[in-house]
Formats: sequence, structure tokens, C-alpha cells
Amino acid sequence: MFEKFLHQAPFVRFVLPLIAGILIKINFPGLQFPFFEICIFFFVIIAVIEFTNSAYNFVINRVFGVLVSLFILFAGMALVQYKYDKKAEIAEGKYTFIATIAEAPEIKQNSIKAIIELEGIKDSISIKPMHTRLICYFGTDSAFETPVMGDRFIARCFINETKYSGNPNSFNFKRYLFYKDIHYQVYVKPDQYSVIARNKGAKIFLISNQVRQKLLNLYKKYNFDGDEFAVLSALTIGYTSELSPEIKESFSATGAMHVLAVSGLHVGVIFYIIGRLLFFLERNRYGRIIRYILVILVLFGYAFITGLSNSVLRATIMFSFVCVGNIFSGRSNIYNTLSAAAFVMLIYNPFYIMDVGFQLSYIAVLSIVFFQPRIYPLLQFKSYLPDQLWQLISVTLAAQIGTFPLTLFYFHRFPAYFILSNIFVIPLSMFVIYFAVALLAFSFSEPLSKIIAYMLKLLVKAMNLSVQWVESIPYSTINSLNIDRAEFILLLSLLLMISFFIISKRLNYFRYSLVLLIFFLSYNTLKSYTRNNESGLIVYNIPKTSAIEFYAGQEDKLYVNKQKEELAGLVPFNVQPFWDFQKIKSPEIIYNQQELTNEKLITTYSFNKLRIVHLNKNDLVNYETQGILETDYIILSNNVNISIEEIQTYFRFNLLIFDSSNPAYKIQQWKEECDAFGFHYFSVPDKGAFILKTTILAENLNGNIKNINNRFK
Repeated sequence: MFEKFLHQAPFVRFVLPLIAGILIKINFPGLQFPFFEICIFFFVIIAVIEFTNSAYNFVINRVFGVLVSLFILFAGMALVQYKYDKKAEIAEGKYTFIATIAEAPEIKQNSIKAIIELEGIKDSISIKPMHTRLICYFGTDSAFETPVMGDRFIARCFINETKYSGNPNSFNFKRYLFYKDIHYQVYVKPDQYSVIARNKGAKIFLISNQVRQKLLNLYKKYNFDGDEFAVLSALTIGYTSELSPEIKESFSATGAMHVLAVSGLHVGVIFYIIGRLLFFLERNRYGRIIRYILVILVLFGYAFITGLSNSVLRATIMFSFVCVGNIFSGRSNIYNTLSAAAFVMLIYNPFYIMDVGFQLSYIAVLSIVFFQPRIYPLLQFKSYLPDQLWQLISVTLAAQIGTFPLTLFYFHRFPAYFILSNIFVIPLSMFVIYFAVALLAFSFSEPLSKIIAYMLKLLVKAMNLSVQWVESIPYSTINSLNIDRAEFILLLSLLLMISFFIISKRLNYFRYSLVLLIFFLSYNTLKSYTRNNESGLIVYNIPKTSAIEFYAGQEDKLYVNKQKEELAGLVPFNVQPFWDFQKIKSPEIIYNQQELTNEKLITTYSFNKLRIVHLNKNDLVNYETQGILETDYIILSNNVNISIEEIQTYFRFNLLIFDSSNPAYKIQQWKEECDAFGFHYFSVPDKGAFILKTTILAENLNGNIKNINNRFK
């Protein structure tokens, strides 16, 4: 069975070991082998075997296949090693540098975010060439001129490594940027830089951005604004800067977010439209070649006007391989086509395998190709409309089956009414693309364009309303579905075994599926038991914020130095992921903890036999000691006015913790003093959140959270 499949899709033999090699090296970066030399060795052996091989020698053919797989596996590892070696090394510090804005800037609430291409760093004598990408945040003021793509500027400011907050279960932004070859970040104030040239950088990207801007202006010309403009521009050309948090949440909660990320669906619609328009060229072989060449050109043209984003380029390459396969064989094997496209893209950039969009795109397409033909025959309809509706539902179900493990692993939620939302969203999004293409094609005719724009606005408004209606239905989203890597692998393996059983009808694969399901449920039960019997202390890493949390099972108490309104924007990204993982439904939050400070009192926490002192602001200024207090941890917050030498006169401790509410210069002073005295310390801004896990003491379970705060003299 599998031999026949591999014979029809030979590129599967190549892409699987390549993926394996890439993942091995990414997950075990410490593995150090002479990868390139090993690849050359295997290549020579393969060439010798190929030269001497007999087509009838079964053993040699098997050895040849194994050697080819090993060659590709080590090649995958070598590609990752090459990416590691290519990383530019820059010591953190203040530099004068020259850079060019490489992508269209994104306007944030208090800054403008842009990806910049570093070109050189200035030393005392000259400018040293340095080529790497940085993430740059431009500060703003009333006289500030908004930076644009292609601006080349000179700046003097600090270059820092990208950092991960370390907050439990939070999004690892540092790792996300790492796989995009971005390792450093800068914050540039308006008076720290000046533009020295315009329209620099790769011309193709500059022109692409200009074309996209003209399309955005075309939408604005016909009075698209608000959510209609945001959704239309995101759906058609991938411009997402205008999307409000509310509209993002609506599409995400209903399982329709994929239509706002220009990728496979949109390129597929363009592929379908152009293919149908050029059907008349299919009459002979040369006509078919011309047809698919034109389709490829149009697809790359669409990628061009959407800003040449990675997601669109990946989808364009995928469908281009479909076209090439159809040119040479009339009807190509889709698994072979997908494997070939993935192979080429991973050779170009092995880190694509870690891109969530890349994973979702390929898994969704593979799942549709495999499951949809098996789901669709389950129901038969004679009428056209019910049959078309069932086709749409079967495609949606097929895609959801494959992407289900990824959805849980990355987003920790499941849209319960995804079928209902996609019944509205997919047809409407297709019509939106049709009318958007028509608006562009007939933009020369003002009367006709107005009619098309009016219809387009109605379609976008209908899409938004349908998504918001589905979101409003009770229990539309199941949240807090946290699975870890082990559960993710078990779910993927379970899905694979079920697929093998469907293909082969062999009972063994069904048994394997049951075993994997039992493993998954057992592991999940054990994890829940461990979670419910776990307690701990967390000092969160939130800029300019003191956030100290105690938890025991599903009980929780959080102390912060912010007002409720100030904390509202910080909780979802920094704290909520842990609450979701720990299943904490009603956390108790104590706001403005620093305002409780009294110069003659100090704050202590007694928790699960841990003794913790929390020093805030002017603590200890007039503190009258009655001897040295023994404690396990001391947390220093809010730029407390004290030296390490003074602390040791009041306390005997195991560890000092500097939280993120302290300024950098103060933390540096404390670190130097600790090094001089030989004290242990933990700097939250430098090392990430401080996390201490313990086991709940059964006799104190009810009092663990409620009675931990004491003020004493």
C-alpha cells in the first residue's frame, strides 16, 4: 500500500527526512557534527552506488534508499546549522548605525513598529558593514514625521537583544522573532535619528508596497471605513494594521480568522477564477501550457500587490507547483505536488517549518485532500443547493480535523460553531474577492465602479454581521484548552493512525489508535491532578509593573502596583495565559499594593511554609528593628530606597528578587553590591519571570491563599 503511494508521490520520500533533520537540529541545537562533511560523504557513497547499481539488486536498492534519506536528513540539520552560524553578533550597547526600513511600518498606540535592515555600525574611524534585520519601535510626538518603507536613516540609540518575558504559558515573542531571523531590537526617539535618503532597499518590495497603497486609497475613495475597510483590506491584500481588537476576536472566536490572513484560501480563489476564465486554452497541449503559465503569472502578480508576504508567497509557490504538475502530466498527484513545494521552501528557509501559518496551511490542505472525499459521500443530495452546502461543510470538517491539534496547541481554544461561521464566511469571502477584482478591473469607469463598490460594501458588512452573530451565540467558543507538546504529539499520532486505518482497513491501526487515545486521556488526567495539587509563587516580568502572584490549585491572589484600569491592558498577554492553564476562574487581585506602604511597617507573606518579605517604595526608612528577621525571599519593588548593605542589617535571606517595577540603573547597582557581598539574586527584567513551584500542603489548602498578607512592626 505505502510502496504504491510512495511510487506515485516520490517527493514524500525527500521531504520527510528533510523535515526530520530540521526538527532534530532545532530541538537539539547542542548537537554538533560536521554536517556538511557528512552530507558530502553520503553524496559520494550514493553516487558510487548509483554508478554501479543494478536495477535487479534488491539489497543495493534498499541501501541506496536509506543512504539518500540519511543524506537529506543531515542536509536538513546542516541547513539549520547554517542559519545559526549566519546570525550577526552584536554586543548590547549604544551605537550609531545606518539602517533602512524594510517593511511597511505598523502604527501602534504609543509607537510605530517597523522591520529595519541594518547596513552598518559606526565606530570611531569608519562605518563597519553589518547586515541583519532588527525590530524597531519609533517614538512619536506632535512634530514627528511618520517613517515610511524605504527610508534610510542614521540613528544613535541602544541595540538590545530581543527578550522573552518568561511569564508562564505566555507567548514567546523572542522565539517567534528568532525564526524570522530577527535577534535584536531598538527603540528610537524622534530626536535620535534623521532620514538621509528615500526609496532605498529592494525595488521590487518598494513598488509592491506602493501598488498596495494605491489599492488601499482606491477603497478609501469609495468610502470604505471602520471595520468594513479593515476587513476588506485584510481579506484582499493582507493589510491588517486597521483591524480592531474586537473584530479580530470575533473572527478568531468563530473559527473564521483564516479569511483575514491572505494565504491559501485567497490564492486558491484567484487560481480557480483565472483557470476558469482560460478554459478555452485547454484544447491542445500547447494551449494548456500557455494557460498554466498565465495562471502562474497572475498568482505572482496577486502576491506582488499583497506586499509579497511570506504566507502569500508560500501559497503561490504551492499552486505554481500544481500548475507545473498539470503541464507535464495533465493531472499531478497532489501529495507529490505539496511535498515538492514544501521541499523547495524548506531548502530556501528551514525555519518555515516553525511558522504557524506554514503548518496550518499544509495540514489544512492535506486534511482536505484526504478526508473530504471520504466525508462527502456520507450524505447524498439530489438538489443542487443542498449538495453545494454539504460540499462546503465537508471541506470545513475535513480542514478542522487536521488542524484541530494545532489549534489547541497554539491557540488553546476551539470554535464550537466553526461549521456555521464558515457556511457564511467562505462564500461571502469568495464573493468579496470577486467584487474586489472587479472594482480594480473597472476602476476606469466611475459609474460602474460605484455600483461594484456598493455591492462590495454590502458583502463585507454581511460578513462582519454574520461573524458577530455567531460569536454572540452562547458557548460559541470553548476556552482554556491547553495542551502541551506531549499531548500535541499524541493527538497528531492518533490522527495519523486513524488515517492509516481508513486507508488500509487493517485492525492493527485501529488498536494503535485506541492505545494512543488511552495514553492521551491518562496523561491529561495526570496533568490535571498535578495542576490541582500544585502551588507556587510567581513574580511576573511586566515592564514598570510589580506583579506578585500566589496560587494553590485553582485559588489565586495577585498583588500589583497598578490601578484596575492600568492593569486591564496587561493581563491578557502576561497573566491570563497562566490563569487559563491553571483553570483559575476567579483570581483575587489586590491593586495599588505599594500604597499600603507605611514607613514603620513592612509587608511579609507566609505561604506554604515559605517566608517572603516584600519591600516597597520607602519601606524601612523609619523601620525600628527588633532584631534580624529570617526569611526565604526578599522582593524589591518600586525603586525602593535601600542598599544591599542595609538589607543585611535587617534580614537573613536566601535570595533577593528584583522585579520589573525597578529602573535598570537601580537593578544594576543592586547586582554589583550582591556580587561584592556574595549574595544570591534574581533579576526579573534580565532573566524573565521568577517562578517557584511547590506542592500544596493538604492541612493548609483553604488558608494558603486567603491569609498570606501580613503587615507587622
